[in-house]
Amino acid sequence: MPVYVCCLTGTKIGCLEGVCGSCTVVVGKWDLTKNKARYVSVNACLVPLFWLDLCFVLTVEGIGNPEKMHPIQERLSRGHGSQCGYCSPGFVMAMYALLRNNPYPSEKEIKQTLKGNLCRCTGYRPILEAFNTFTSKNVNGCSGCPGQVNGQCCQTNSSSSNKNDFTDIYEKELTKWENFPKYDPTQELIFPPELIKIIASLQNEKVLTLHSKNLTVICPKSLKHVKELLIDSPKSSKIYHVSSGQALRLHFCQSETVEGSSTIWIAYNKCEEMKRLEHSENEILIGAALSLTEVRNALADHSKNEVLNEMIWLQDQYSTPSVRNVATWSGSLLSAHGDFPSLALALNLKIYLYNFDTDESSIIRVDENFFSSGRAVITGNTVITHGVIDLKEIKSIRAAKFEPELHQLFNMVEVQYKDDQNRIALNGFKKHPLLFQDIEYENLENELQKETISKEKLEGLQSLINLAKQEKNLKEENHFETLQLFLPSENKKGKNGSVGRPLAHQYADRHTTGDAKFVGDLRVADLLHMALVLSTEAYAEIIDVDPSEALKLDGVLSYVDVKDIPEKGTNLPGLHPMSCPSDDTTPVFADKEVICIGQTIGAIVAETIEIARKAVKLVRVEYKPLKPIISIDDAIKAKSYYTPEPIVFKLGEDPDKIFKDCAYTVEGDVHLPGQQHCYMEPQSAVVVPEENGEWTIFAATQHASNVQLQSACILGIMKNKISVRVKRIGGGFGGKSGMQCGRARSPALIAANKLKKPISCVMDRKEDMLNTGGRHPAFAHYKLGCDSNGKLLAGEFTAYINGGYSQDVTVWVLGALVCTGDGTFHVPNIKYTGYACKTHTASNTAMRGFGQPQATFIIEYAMDKLARKAGILPEKMREMNIAKEGQTRIDGHVIKHDELQKCWEECKKLSDYKKLRADVEEFNKTSKTRKRGLALTATRFGLLHGKTFEQAFVLVQIYLDGTVAVSIGGTEMGQGLNIKCLQVASQALNLPIEKITMIEANTEKTANAPVTGGSQGADVYGHAIKIACNQLMSKLELLLKKHSDKNWEDIVGIAYNECIPLSAGVHGQFPRGEVGGSDDGPCYHTTGTVCTVVEIDITTGNHWLKSVDIVMDTGDSLNPAIDIGQIEGAFMQMYGHMTMERVVYDEKGNLLTDSFRRYRMPTVENVPEKFRVMLLKNSNSYPGAVYSSKGIGEPPLLLGASTFFAIKDAILSLSTGKVLSNDAFINHIEPPLTQFKLRKACDELIKI
Repeated sequence: MPVYVCCLTGTKIGCLEGVCGSCTVVVGKWDLTKNKARYVSVNACLVPLFWLDLCFVLTVEGIGNPEKMHPIQERLSRGHGSQCGYCSPGFVMAMYALLRNNPYPSEKEIKQTLKGNLCRCTGYRPILEAFNTFTSKNVNGCSGCPGQVNGQCCQTNSSSSNKNDFTDIYEKELTKWENFPKYDPTQELIFPPELIKIIASLQNEKVLTLHSKNLTVICPKSLKHVKELLIDSPKSSKIYHVSSGQALRLHFCQSETVEGSSTIWIAYNKCEEMKRLEHSENEILIGAALSLTEVRNALADHSKNEVLNEMIWLQDQYSTPSVRNVATWSGSLLSAHGDFPSLALALNLKIYLYNFDTDESSIIRVDENFFSSGRAVITGNTVITHGVIDLKEIKSIRAAKFEPELHQLFNMVEVQYKDDQNRIALNGFKKHPLLFQDIEYENLENELQKETISKEKLEGLQSLINLAKQEKNLKEENHFETLQLFLPSENKKGKNGSVGRPLAHQYADRHTTGDAKFVGDLRVADLLHMALVLSTEAYAEIIDVDPSEALKLDGVLSYVDVKDIPEKGTNLPGLHPMSCPSDDTTPVFADKEVICIGQTIGAIVAETIEIARKAVKLVRVEYKPLKPIISIDDAIKAKSYYTPEPIVFKLGEDPDKIFKDCAYTVEGDVHLPGQQHCYMEPQSAVVVPEENGEWTIFAATQHASNVQLQSACILGIMKNKISVRVKRIGGGFGGKSGMQCGRARSPALIAANKLKKPISCVMDRKEDMLNTGGRHPAFAHYKLGCDSNGKLLAGEFTAYINGGYSQDVTVWVLGALVCTGDGTFHVPNIKYTGYACKTHTASNTAMRGFGQPQATFIIEYAMDKLARKAGILPEKMREMNIAKEGQTRIDGHVIKHDELQKCWEECKKLSDYKKLRADVEEFNKTSKTRKRGLALTATRFGLLHGKTFEQAFVLVQIYLDGTVAVSIGGTEMGQGLNIKCLQVASQALNLPIEKITMIEANTEKTANAPVTGGSQGADVYGHAIKIACNQLMSKLELLLKKHSDKNWEDIVGIAYNECIPLSAGVHGQFPRGEVGGSDDGPCYHTTGTVCTVVEIDITTGNHWLKSVDIVMDTGDSLNPAIDIGQIEGAFMQMYGHMTMERVVYDEKGNLLTDSFRRYRMPTVENVPEKFRVMLLKNSNSYPGAVYSSKGIGEPPLLLGASTFFAIKDAILSLSTGKVLSNDAFINHIEPPLTQFKLRKACDELIKI
């Protein structure tokens, strides 16, 4: 869709495959017969232009703006449902489409609508809470209520919300929903009357025709027009008959080849015969151009909808609503992919064909031969016109589906007939669905074995059968309960201070209205576009690169590679001693060899990004393959390390001497897979050459000063010639710091230098996932021992992490892992050894937690096993071994300003732990197929991270109208750094926050800023801002006292006339020794505790988060809304790592999880049913902290590991009274806990 041509940049491109939902827009179609419009959400990245003919297309800018927001936009922004903001327009428009057709939806309908929209930042709680204020229960209730407590109004007293009298002390709502105006659906935009007139005037139009250079699209209104079109078509043209064109468009976008010949698409989206929908008591006729959504609604409207209930359920599981709104059932059927092929096969669907060459009609069935040979007749100029679902003899229908690994699709449909015969269709086991007739469930496995299906795939069969047996309730509502508890702000300096208030994100209103621009949205005069040529070999010599065919394409300007780097420049900017990281050999371009699939070899520059991406496919690279090292095991065997000598930390005695005194010991191995950042905005940069050899770089980066330094190195010029500007980035999580953010910027810089033109390089999702790394996969051997009471005595650990093809920050990550290897526990005698492995995979880098998630999981894994061996509840053993303030950690530093024990006790109170544990045990006694598990775990995260990372320069300027501008070098990436800094300035200056702004980070104003990361941004920048404001106020306060009758604006004028400084530039260093802190090591610790309860289905492997109660010590929170948002988002990110996310390579080094379609991450459907967060009161804060606050971005991530142990606890409830062997699968189960793994563990325990 041409949103960028129209300068409507609110619609974001996140994946180019209809999975993330960032590009969601709403399409209105006018029905002349019904005299009304129908609105649907669609993915702008997939929907073809011809599909939009005579439609009313609404983008996020069309329904509101920051000055006059739509209620959806307002509630999402003020309700803290936007952090980085890249996904926000998509959420807004998905919800808008729902409200246009259903002004008062149910909570379940809202979740169903949003399942196709991904968010990496928020954890979804504030999004659901904001949108639940539109539910049907609010029609006659208050103006807006998310149903916060047991589905009741947020203003209604509830035993849950007042549990343990927390609300007597704490504020219990971040957002006062009752203050919002009621939603009035009558005030929505009307369908344009002018467009209705045009639609009416074109009723007799026969054909819509669109032309481009190599493609002609023809949209006939009737089948009778197609014959003459085919006769007139050039014989040399390749003809495609398409129903919606969405799947074919996706195919061409993802194809590695380029369609060179003239092509004709005959699209039937307007064809009247193919849009038919008719139903009687025993039949439903569905035209071939009907969307899956239209078919689903037809089933729901049918008089026999109770029989069709499971068909409706299965349709709801398919892909996303925006995809279903465009994709047709006939397209899905012919692809053999998705859920409809199984439905059609089980139903023995009758389909009607028409051949334009012979003018003959025919009927075929979707039978056992259809996918292997029958559909071969639907080729050339033969098309499906419609299908007929015969309901007459159907007794019942059962359906099941799950996607356990790498987005493999497994589904099952059984149709039972009144004569007791049945048809069972299974999809996912082979390339097309399989049919079995008159068969019992227990015989299916034997039949599948005859099809030579792998054992791994057969493991999914029983889950399908068990799920099929379960009745699906389409109307079932699970009320979403949320609670946020925080101390009310105490404004000690008058009415104007903002510290402690739950203010919305600085850009929230701009995020939800599409007004916020990201790097990829920027439009510069004469801007050219770049696509990257990536390696297809993991390790190989480059014999030749031939871009000649690519350069022949119209619109292609140049090919660039290592040979285009200036003579004084370098291909290895990470070798500069001040680079971050330094001593890194990550090349900009591959030089003579490739060392990873996805490594950048060169790049194409063209007039548009579409041309550039097309041209890249024509670049030919000849390789001489070499043997790659892919896994940690490979690296260990080859002794391929970045650490010739391991990193070792030790505390106390040699653990080997102590183990003999232990009453219980456990020893074993554990693997932790890699994790993708999944920031919604891909790697992006716009590089602009200026006059006199100067440069302006707009970069999606967490470290602008490092971008400036490395760019100067690449070109061989002075650093002061380069200005790097960063307004915001669409999520980072560490993935846009260090070397990785140069993957888009550095090639663009070299190309811009060569062509003397501005260049934009915005990766697509597949480029990004292939080219960049993520969290380091880890492998560890552990040995842990305790006395007879469960007190830890000794531990010995050896860990290996996979750094990928270049060092980046791998050694630093390993250091963080090893030096925090004791987690939250006191292990008096412990030794930890770490190795960093070098492989031919993507170079892994910083990711939220920076080594500590791996460290935490490894010791928690060992602790869980040790507790169970000792016969102690894991949470009891954790509690007795919590390291206390004043004790020494493995890295030799003393624990200071730490409230973990208090968090632990408060979490037990918040969750009502004793009752919860008793309820779980009682549930497990009475429930046969569902079990529950509980885990109580903690986090301890030391801050800050060292002197060079603890300094910052800030600039505070007061203008003559009394307004204030604050400039910092830190990056706003959704974590709320800007709003916290504004609140600090507001407090220090005693000004309303509305008078203060931050525009962007710019290296011209704030030089040499440290990387934004490590959860310390508000500490570092807030401290410097406070000093700068105090400097200004030291003079202005004297004037305020002297001229007490004057207002602030007058005082500023007087100060100016008296030449009193109104600007302050401060280099601030976070205080240590001067406030009694240590010279090195953490100044303080951010701590927290979580109590997680899960429920599992032992027959299918499904799981659900029932309740999550978190207590975090954030000190005196600068902004409770930001901090709670960080807590929830971090928890859900680690939950994904524990249960579904993993980075998978095959033995040749191909990345199998190279897109959002193949890489699973949490959605709205995974949010806990009860999600409660409390910020601890009366914290032991560090004396030098900014208004007694603590950093928060990463610490709560570690709490997400509790989901793994809660699920394991649920599985082990099946082992009560049983003796498990050491080889039992549950004793070696590892993340992610997929449905396959979960059910396999349950099956094994049931059989014992």
